[in-house]
Amino acid sequence: MVNKNDIFGKFSLFTGSPHLSSAQATEDCWVGIIPKDALEHLLVIAPSFRLPIQNWLLSAEVAAHLKQDKGYSESEYNDWKVSLLSSFESDCVLPDIGQVNRNSDDFITLASSITRMHWLEDLENDDINALIDYLVYKEYQAGDYLFHQGEPAQHIFIVHQGSVSLFGDADSQDKHTQLSGDVLGSRAFVCGLRHTISAKAEETTRVWTLSRDNLARLLKYQPSFCLRLNYYINEPSVSKYLQQRYSLNQSKILFWLDRASHNLKEGQLPPSLMEMGIESTEAHGAALAIWLGIMLDGIPESLVIGANMMQNTMTLSLLAGLFLSNYPEALSSSRGMRDEHLSRGKILLMWTSIMLMTGIGASIGALLLQGAEAHWFAFLEGLAAGAMLTMIAQTMLPEAYSKGGSLTGFSTLMGFLITISLKEMS
Repeated sequence: MVNKNDIFGKFSLFTGSPHLSSAQATEDCWVGIIPKDALEHLLVIAPSFRLPIQNWLLSAEVAAHLKQDKGYSESEYNDWKVSLLSSFESDCVLPDIGQVNRNSDDFITLASSITRMHWLEDLENDDINALIDYLVYKEYQAGDYLFHQGEPAQHIFIVHQGSVSLFGDADSQDKHTQLSGDVLGSRAFVCGLRHTISAKAEETTRVWTLSRDNLARLLKYQPSFCLRLNYYINEPSVSKYLQQRYSLNQSKILFWLDRASHNLKEGQLPPSLMEMGIESTEAHGAALAIWLGIMLDGIPESLVIGANMMQNTMTLSLLAGLFLSNYPEALSSSRGMRDEHLSRGKILLMWTSIMLMTGIGASIGALLLQGAEAHWFAFLEGLAAGAMLTMIAQTMLPEAYSKGGSLTGFSTLMGFLITISLKEMS
């Protein structure tokens, strides 16, 4: 049992040895995770960490853990220690002590069959042999997930045997099966993004995996892969992928491509869009959140409008304000629903439901709120405004800023000024 501020998994992180046990949350909890590539990056940019970590890795505590708890022989431990002293001091790389299965012979045979990923197709013999040194061969049982939607793409997967299904939401029926020679998750992997789909083994499946930190080492020592990746990321399909799947605008894509090309020319890994803060902040289901926000805003709003309409006429400012607030929201949300693959019939049904609910709400307001005290109107109007502000702050503004950048603030200000002007003119 571990509690607040406890650390676990440190030996496996620093030595690459398998975990001795599993970790399962027994209640809702928040944990901080340190990926190995992030740790090695820290060692590069913060030299003050290097000596304390190296001294700890060479300590009796780590030696006892590897030899007594993990069962590594004295020679295996000594080989790892020699590798540590060499790679750690020169490249700030933490070598793995575990025995890695690369299944080199089968990969050499399969290499000519790799498809759907140009930077891994038609590899020369030298490239194949260099790539093998950084691959890890793994087996997944039927039902196991290779990766989940929303998870950072830290690995790519090259299918050897078996089949893998790709799909979006858990209830999505839009599935695609990947077979031998297919490469999974490569675009998100190269760009340093999150997976937009999940991958699940449909039967016993064996794959080769390549991590981003191993790709960085490959690029450093094998320049031909830098040329291949540079050509690949500048293909129109990559820009189209970033626009459609991550809602990135052209300026952000071009900025990343420029940085990525520069890194590759220097033999370095393309920067991660997530680490650069460029990854879209648009949450999955943002369109549905807007629809729900309009619904929650519309019900109390319609009650107040219905009650007021029995005594007052509809003013120009009210009519313009309702139009300026609801029309762009509905237009944006409808487009978002189409991007999330909702059918036109379902979208029309959803907006029709809001129309009917607000119409019924106005009728109820006209019947039940006649002569009601002022505090009831204040309560309902505050409830409607609160729902609208919550939806705007949590959903609309992040999505708008992701797609429109600094223009978002100016547009918000202009919308406010136009509404106030109409109010003053009426």
